[in-house]
Amino acid sequence: MKKLYVMLVLCVSTIFVANAQEVSNELTLSFYHIAGKSDFVFNDQIYTTDNTTKITFSRAQLYLSNFTITHDGGVETPIPDSYLLISASTEDYSLGNFPFENIEGVSFYVGIDSITNHGDPSVYPDGNPLANQNPEMHWGWAAGYRFLAIEGNYDAANDNTFQGVFQYHSVGDAYYKQLSFSINDATASDEDKNLVFELDWLALLNGVDIAENSIIHGSGNIVDIIMENEATPNTVFTWVNLVTGVADIANDEFAFYPNPCQQQIHFTTSNNQYPVQVNLLDMMGRKIATYQVLTPSQVLTLPTNFTQNMFLLQWQSQDGHLGKKMMVKY
Repeated sequence: MKKLYVMLVLCVSTIFVANAQEVSNELTLSFYHIAGKSDFVFNDQIYTTDNTTKITFSRAQLYLSNFTITHDGGVETPIPDSYLLISASTEDYSLGNFPFENIEGVSFYVGIDSITNHGDPSVYPDGNPLANQNPEMHWGWAAGYRFLAIEGNYDAANDNTFQGVFQYHSVGDAYYKQLSFSINDATASDEDKNLVFELDWLALLNGVDIAENSIIHGSGNIVDIIMENEATPNTVFTWVNLVTGVADIANDEFAFYPNPCQQQIHFTTSNNQYPVQVNLLDMMGRKIATYQVLTPSQVLTLPTNFTQNMFLLQWQSQDGHLGKKMMVKY
């Protein structure tokens, strides 16, 4: 009898552990790096700021930290030791594995909390976002980390000649501010979770006159503007709305069919503002193709050289960037 009891306990424990493992899914943040309405490209691509200064980017890095996930009916779960060094050259960042079913919101801080900010980067192993970097992101134990570092060339005279370089490095605990986003993409409990954001590096420079002072390492009026832009929701960071399923959104001005589809889809819109840019993304937020919709109904031909069958079709509306998951049958 005792032996049977032990066996039952072991069976129940095994089932419990197995179930716990089944619902523990990886949570990934993906950033679609842009500059205004264009894809972000280092060095070669020229962008125009809101005060008509032409620039290129040679460096684009920033810290995000102390994430909190709202899930499953309003439960708020802080993610410990969540520090990310975001670079415009990298799209996907893992926050770890968690037993979340429905994600309803996410909040995070730009910069690094004061205690960590004034710590010693040498105590962290290589590969840790808080370790010493190249190029360096740590200013020194007294000042702390560079919360943000953007650099490049600028042409304020619009004569197609760069007058010099710009360098803006933000340093200081005062720039540590929280951003919060509501999420209504409730994904199934057996799927890994992927939150996709647009990160507009050009929007950091909204309201900045680069020619006034093109190099600032630390703090000051221009850095204040840059960091305020970063901490304003839907300015630099915009959550991309992943609408799951195949049903159309009620009262939506955009639609596409069929879903699932094969090589072509019909994209329709009642929006009279053309062109409409439509992006085809993979489920990690990476852009695969871009289409310009010029009529109320247009046929879009999909690439055929991919093995995955789940994609995201994303477009711009008055409510921001919206999207729907789309299944392709080969």
